[in-house]
Amino acid sequence: MVFPKTFSHQVNKEGEVEIDEPRDLFTQENFKKFECDWADKQETAFFRGTATGGGTTRETNQRLAIAWQSFEWESSPEHNGKGSSSSDGGGGGSTDPLLDAAIVGWNLRDKKIAGQEMRFLDPTTIPFKGGRENFTPIYQQSKFKYLVYVEGHCAACRYGFMMRLGSVILKVTSRCVADSMWYFPLLQPWVDHVPIKADLSDLEEKIRWCRSHDDECRKMAGAAAKLYEKFVSQDAALDYVEMLSHEINSRYRIPPTWWTPSAALVDIPPPYSQEFKCNTCSREGKCTRCKADDADRLEREKKLEKKKEDTAEDKKRQEKRARESILKRAKAKKKKQQEEEDHQQQQRQQQLEAEKASSSEW
Repeated sequence: MVFPKTFSHQVNKEGEVEIDEPRDLFTQENFKKFECDWADKQETAFFRGTATGGGTTRETNQRLAIAWQSFEWESSPEHNGKGSSSSDGGGGGSTDPLLDAAIVGWNLRDKKIAGQEMRFLDPTTIPFKGGRENFTPIYQQSKFKYLVYVEGHCAACRYGFMMRLGSVILKVTSRCVADSMWYFPLLQPWVDHVPIKADLSDLEEKIRWCRSHDDECRKMAGAAAKLYEKFVSQDAALDYVEMLSHEINSRYRIPPTWWTPSAALVDIPPPYSQEFKCNTCSREGKCTRCKADDADRLEREKKLEKKKEDTAEDKKRQEKRARESILKRAKAKKKKQQEEEDHQQQQRQQQLEAEKASSSEW
């Protein structure tokens, strides 16, 4: 189960709770900027996303697969809206392309699927381009009737956005473990979304079905929006907190004045350290990611300690050189003074000798 940032918090060194700015709850004003009537929406299935996920090929990565499908359909009159057959099999003569899917980032990291070797994505082997030039803000995606939901490394928070855009969601069946947002158990296929097979083999069929069943799709879009407002929106979250607070209050009982709480038989350790930021750490100790982070932290601390030691050594060497320089200058000054005194003494001696020689002549 995946929870959005809205449900996350951390405690700082002063013991104060800090809540990050939520990305999954946006104001109604922002969404109103891009509201689009159903009749004005394009009859195109739309997707934008980074090439996240465990796989690095079309067969193992659903996001690559749908972008690849869109790339192939671009040159097909049957699918790009430029051929006569695009209006056959559902579509009502629409000239909109069936699919518009693109990758906005390659996610170039080592990836591993269970039972397979570790691999990485090589964009040079992909026949289509991916990058920020393909990016489309989530609000502007409301101009499409069909929005394709494809998970990445796990369930994507964007599903909440998509529910309130007034478009029908084509939900691709998951392949990963963390495949559900907290509200996914409330979703109903063919009621608030159209299900798509994990291998996308029925994608074209479902898009054409949507085109030929426009009224059913409009109802599903409305059902998703209502579901969002009732259970997922900011007001829904606040309503739930209020209900929970009332329930806790209703169960509270004032203890009698003679009662004192008994001491715990054993000290119960906290479920996890506040330093841990990985959600899995509260289950069974530290996860692999946290262990790696700890190793990195220890390495940084060692480097910092060594840097401090080197700095201290450098300071000692500088102080030693400074003392040596002062002593050297002092010795040079003393030597110069001694030489001047010797010179003056020699001049006085010569002067005395000259005076003696002059008096003897007289």
